[in-house]
Amino acid sequence: RPRRLGGRVPRRPGQLQPLPNAPEPFRSRIDWSRRKLESALPWLVGGWLAVVSVLSIRLFAGWLWVRRLKRDASERLDHLWEERLSRLVQELKVSRPVRLFRSALVEVPTVIGWLRPAILVPASALINLTPSQLEAILGHELAHIRRNDYLVNLLQKIVETFLFYHPAVWWVTREISRERENCCDDLTVAVCGDRVAYARALATLEELRSSSLPLSLAATGGPLLQRIRRLLEIPAEANRSGWWLAGMMASIT
Repeated sequence: RPRRLGGRVPRRPGQLQPLPNAPEPFRSRIDWSRRKLESALPWLVGGWLAVVSVLSIRLFAGWLWVRRLKRDASERLDHLWEERLSRLVQELKVSRPVRLFRSALVEVPTVIGWLRPAILVPASALINLTPSQLEAILGHELAHIRRNDYLVNLLQKIVETFLFYHPAVWWVTREISRERENCCDDLTVAVCGDRVAYARALATLEELRSSSLPLSLAATGGPLLQRIRRLLEIPAEANRSGWWLAGMMASIT
């Protein structure tokens, strides 16, 4: 039994103590809550480790898939697209060399890598997009490279893995992703100058897309309808009607 010092029982580190003058029922509830928490703590830590392990495996699998994309992307586009990409690199002031490949493993134009970035373009985008639309999409991917978004996205995934239980983390990362796409859209419009053509390109790419890689950055990321409404400068109040949204998507495709 602990000895009293000056009429008080010494408190062990990390031990929850009831208030000295608290009523007896209140002290009993605090003791009961402390015992429950201490008994459940091993299960909570074990559950956290299990979820972190699953999310880490998923993140590692995404990293392996990205490495495969970069390894298998060996078919370069023709010199005309290389020249267009070089012009966009100069206009967007991208300091690193960027490679442009055709890939059968992606469904939409995608940027991968940070130190040695590469843009992968599927054959479906070359067929379904006009040259000006595809040029605008390439500008969007270059905007990601200029802003180092690939590295930021990787850090986001790591934070989400370890702090998956906190709703504020998911809200913050979702807002960061949304604003990241908005910033890249603004840079793209500043280069291509045609908001409607760019919105049409995004809508066409959404029809070609079924999923996205966790460690890649595609032009169709983020809430697409909100991005299109923002590009076309349509008031937010118009978003209340689902019929209006369907009409908007049909009008730009």
